[in-house]
Amino acid sequence: MGDFYKLFYLPEKEYGSIIKLVLEYINVKFENHPIKYADLPQIDMELLNNLPLLELGGTFKVKGILPILRHLQQKYGCHSKECLDSAESIAQCIQDFDVKVNNNNCLNDNDEVTDFLSLITDLLNKNKNGFLTESGVTFMDFYAAEKLEHIMFKFDEYSDQFPEILAFIRTIFSLSKIEIKV
Repeated sequence: MGDFYKLFYLPEKEYGSIIKLVLEYINVKFENHPIKYADLPQIDMELLNNLPLLELGGTFKVKGILPILRHLQQKYGCHSKECLDSAESIAQCIQDFDVKVNNNNCLNDNDEVTDFLSLITDLLNKNKNGFLTESGVTFMDFYAAEKLEHIMFKFDEYSDQFPEILAFIRTIFSLSKIEIKV
């Protein structure tokens, strides 16, 4: 029958959609369990503190976006062939910058935004395949696309300057059966 996962997440945070994109891409069946804010008083706090959460068979649980993506890429083999750390390092860099954006720590620093977006563009241009690593699409590309979409939305004035990033986002979202608006 194959693996069957349950995915628990808060829909207001994009982490659930990243994992859904990946599960759809690798064609793995899963139950979707979005948790609504109205239901929060009835939800176990331990579950809430561990979102997003991916469960297999009721016993095996992975919590957090990057650990879930690491688990899926190790299990299903969708990772950079040249170096697993390369894809994860890129994802960590993107996550760190996204945290700065969410905390408004770089909103007035155009050089920092330009440097970051230039770094991502350089990676895309270097690989010449439309993905962040030479070997093609990795699970971290899904993570990166979701985060980069958020960053590009926040800094929409950079869209014309970095069309490679917008093309990357569209490419990744087109790999899934889930309809995403870019």
